[in-house]
Amino acid sequence: MVVEATRKEDGEKFAVKIVEKNVIKDDIKLLKREIDIMKKVDHPNILKLFEIFEDEQHVYIVMELYAYHSN
Repeated sequence: MVVEATRKEDGEKFAVKIVEKNVIKDDIKLLKREIDIMKKVDHPNILKLFEIFEDEQHVYIVMELYAYHSN
């Protein structure tokens, strides 16, 4: 699941990917690989990774928010 989040200090918006650990328990290596790749990549067409948080049940991946506007 991906949700929009707002930083209270300055109102900046982010996308937060929330991953349930019990759902991906067998694929945790894939998630770690995705995170490692995102940390290394810096390209204007790829969402930027800012932060990773974790609790007992979830991994929270804070990324650049992409706002699609159709014309």
